[in-house]
Amino acid sequence: MNNSENKNLNKEYYEYKQKYKEANQADNYDQLFNLKSFRDYFNIKKIFGLLVAKFEQKAVGSLLLAVGHIDVILDVPCGTGKLIPYLLNKNINVIGIDASAAMLSKIETRDKRLKLIEAEINKLPLDNDYVDLTICHRFLHRIPPENYELILKEIYKVSKEYAILYFAVKGPLTNLIQNIEKFMRIGNSRNIYYMTKTSVNNQIAAGGWDFVKDKFVLPMGISSGYLILVRKKRRLFE
Repeated sequence: MNNSENKNLNKEYYEYKQKYKEANQADNYDQLFNLKSFRDYFNIKKIFGLLVAKFEQKAVGSLLLAVGHIDVILDVPCGTGKLIPYLLNKNINVIGIDASAAMLSKIETRDKRLKLIEAEINKLPLDNDYVDLTICHRFLHRIPPENYELILKEIYKVSKEYAILYFAVKGPLTNLIQNIEKFMRIGNSRNIYYMTKTSVNNQIAAGGWDFVKDKFVLPMGISSGYLILVRKKRRLFE
């Protein structure tokens, strides 16, 4: 990793950790995906967040079907654990890693199949080939593309074979949806690094991965959320 890559990645993590440094800030984020009171059912932002989270879980699930049996999954960065209950319900052991201790504190930890670790994505404290599959969800689209190869190689090291990666790829209705979100003050499309499918494929190849299957979070590319299942190229970095 050269100095410019390290500086850019550390800058993104610094901003993330500062934003969610306090528990109440992490709680505000977590509440975007939960309906806990009658009033919440009239909160458009929360309804929108919950629906998108459900579609994201469904998209991840469809890609997992193409993998077969999975014993251990790494979710990084896991945030407040939007995906974790869904994965545990599939009887999968989960390791959640995040740079924010406040975000990790919002995750229910009584399930013995779950392990949480505070660490940064460019320094994963796991042995080589430690997990069957790594999910990197809702992170890569927030950092400069020049850092993708660094992160994909790090994920490559700890994954036995597969990864599911989230990118931002514009669909035919993405701009319209974003304008509606902006008008209604829901969502956050600022500071997103958009890719094309071709540029995504180039990035994953440079990171040591082969394309297996892809899935947009919402149909017809309404959402820019683009999930891709990839498989390791053997002996490339071993």
